[in-house]
Parts: sequence; C-alpha cells; structure tokens
Amino acid sequence: TNTLSTWAGALTNQNGGLVDNQGTWTGNATNLAGATIINRTAIVGSVKNAGSLSNNFRATISDAVTNSGTLTNGGTLNGGLIQTSGSTNNSGTINLGANISGGTVSNTGIINGGLLLSSGTVTSSGTINAGANVTSGTLNTTGTINGGVTNSGIVNASNRINGAITNQGSSLFTVTSNL
Repeated sequence: TNTLSTWAGALTNQNGGLVDNQGTWTGNATNLAGATIINRTAIVGSVKNAGSLSNNFRATISDAVTNSGTLTNGGTLNGGLIQTSGSTNNSGTINLGANISGGTVSNTGIINGGLLLSSGTVTSSGTINAGANVTSGTLNTTGTINGGVTNSGIVNASNRINGAITNQGSSLFTVTSNL
C-alpha cells in the first residue's frame, strides 16, 4: 500500500500481489495475471494490465492503459485504452479514445477521442465522442455517439448517433429502437 504523498519507480506486480495506491505514483506499471492494482488517487505513467486493475472514482492514470485482464474505471484514463482481450467496465472517462481488438467493454461513462473496434463486443449506454469505427466485432449502443459511425462489422443502435452512418461490405446495422 502506498499511503505516501508521492512514490516513484517502475512496478511489476505478480504472483497474487496487491498494490493499493493512495498517493501519487510516478512510473509505469505491469500488472501480471493473478495480481491486483487499486488506484485511489493518481498514477503518472502507463499501466499494462493482465490481472485486475481498478481506477476508482476521482482517480487518474495519465498515460495509456493496455488491458488483457479485468479493468474497472470509475475515474479518468487520460492516455486512452488499448484492449486486446479481457474485460473493461467504464463508468468514468476515457480520454484519447478506445482501441478494442478483443474482449468485452461496457461503457456507461464517456469515451473522448472515438472508438475503434476491430474485434470483440462493446456495449455502450454512455457517450462516445469523435465517432465509432467498427471494422469487425459488435457495437451495441443505447447511448450517444457524437461524430457518426463507420461500420464493417455489426452495430445494434438506438437513442442517438450525431453524424453520418456509413455501412459497408457485408456489415449489419440494426436500428433496435428510436434513433
């Protein structure tokens, strides 16, 4: 547990380890499968997560988060999200976009910088700003997408898409309710 006001250095968390950050941590982190990081305040650096990562309400991670484990974000990810597998539950804010190439994402918060979905499933009742580009995979949206949608996969949409919709190739775009 880091309860100090500041801590600096790189971290590799493994073998069931638990890091509970309650101060300002400056450095990049690698969180291996079976390990847990809880961020309650600030991580000034990037995090590669194959375990369990929780970024709590009002907490921030300044650089990119690369996820192949389980990510729960109630705070702010300022460097965007890169997900190759695993799962993400976002009720906070992701800045610089989300690039999803596998796994599942549930968004009830805000994604600024757009969504690129090349595989996996994204379910959003929140807001996606700067549009969505679905090259493969499934996007289920009952929230708001500002900036339009380009689809080469599967999109199931209701509520609001503010921008052009481009449906191409053998893709499927289904309006599930009022749009």
